[in-house]
Amino acid sequence: MNNTYHGTIINDGDAWAYEKDVDVYMLTISPETGLKLTFQHTPLSTDNVCWKITVYGADGISKITEADVKGTEESKQIVWTGTGTFYIAVTEGSMSYSEETYTILAERLDS
Repeated sequence: MNNTYHGTIINDGDAWAYEKDVDVYMLTISPETGLKLTFQHTPLSTDNVCWKITVYGADGISKITEADVKGTEESKQIVWTGTGTFYIAVTEGSMSYSEETYTILAERLDS
């Protein structure tokens, strides 16, 4: 399984808005192996956190792992092992730069 996803977090400019944009991707891994996610974006001039990536289990609630992505990080990798269904949630970080387009490459790890 090698899948590529593209997205953009929309910031409506209201820092106090009740509903924030969240991009969610569902991945199923079988048999027992693992997954490597590579989050990529155009380099930005800020060292602040622009995106937050959270991996949830099949119930959509249990956090498996999470990572912050800074604007100056062109690429960030997240690796975990397991099998089943997982949800990848991408939300904005502390900066409105989140409106930049990002790419996620999901690669199955060989067992």
